[in-house]
Amino acid sequence: MNLYQQISALIITAAGLSLVACEHHSGGTLLGQESAPIVGDTLYFVMPYPNILYAVGLRSGGSLKWKFEPSPRPRRKVSHVVSQ
Repeated sequence: MNLYQQISALIITAAGLSLVACEHHSGGTLLGQESAPIVGDTLYFVMPYPNILYAVGLRSGGSLKWKFEPSPRPRRKVSHVVSQ
């Protein structure tokens, strides 16, 4: 029996059916969440451009601990001149 089969054997269908969402956090966009969340006592995740980073306390009822909003510079239009 491989590792996947061993882990699958531990999952009980009845327990899975009783799962419910306990938290919901909006990142302010409908584009989805683009990062792999990092979880410990705090959930860290990054939303799409402009890549806002959120830290949510899991032991404090899901309250927002902090967020980091980068200030990306707008792209400059670059024209390439080819000399002949």
